Amino acid sequence: MQSAHPLEIPEIVSYVASYVRKRNLTTCALVSKTWYQAFNPFIWHDINCEFEGPYLPEALHRHTQLVRTLKADYSSGKEGRKKLLDLRFPNLVSLDLSIILLHEDMKEWVLDHSSVTHLNLNASDLNPVFWSTLFGFRHLKNLTVWRLELSGKDVDTFWQLCTHLERLEVFFPKISYPGNTLSMEFLSIKEFKLCYFNHKVEDFIPKFLQRCPSLTSFWVYGKDSPEFISSISELVAARTWPHLHSITIMACKIASDTRSKIIR
Repeated sequence: MQSAHPLEIPEIVSYVASYVRKRNLTTCALVSKTWYQAFNPFIWHDINCEFEGPYLPEALHRHTQLVRTLKADYSSGKEGRKKLLDLRFPNLVSLDLSIILLHEDMKEWVLDHSSVTHLNLNASDLNPVFWSTLFGFRHLKNLTVWRLELSGKDVDTFWQLCTHLERLEVFFPKISYPGNTLSMEFLSIKEFKLCYFNHKVEDFIPKFLQRCPSLTSFWVYGKDSPEFISSISELVAARTWPHLHSITIMACKIASDTRSKIIR
């Protein structure tokens, strides 16, 4: 019995394809039918739609089930955004909409992709209904939120959602008051990142971090505040986080240079 060449065995070719750079995948897919079947799924795994205008690759419509990671920037292309909203990605794992303002139609589109484990979005003008609907995202582990503004019911709804996360990143937040957050337990959060926050958030964060016993690392960038750094130092000294291995606090003065302090 004639043996097949190793690079004609689908399982081996698929394994090789997982290590090929994205720009070379299309060339490899043209080698043979076996290679096409092995390399084609990897071509569509990661889609980055960073362009203006009303265009989407026509082939994307035929391969939506293969897309795992999607990053879209249609802030200038309304027609392109509309075409994107006509598509559904049933096996999507990561969705990045950090540059897009979520209009009502797009909010519904996001909520149709409950398979995601990583979600990155611009939170401007998001109401409690949106955050509460995200409770249906049973697989969501990592959440990155830009320009988060919390007040009233938003506060408790958002932080209740975070109790099931493993990684939380918040950029430019404005929180009017802590609500019932400090009575919640964030047992799953292992990584936390915070960037550019107001004074109310500054007072809230050390208390919030105390509710995260599984924390392994956190990264904070904000205004120069000796009080904030001192409060974090005291928590570290008290061994609040037994699994912690990395802390980075970068403090910038309003009209001066940037300095950093790393607590070990």
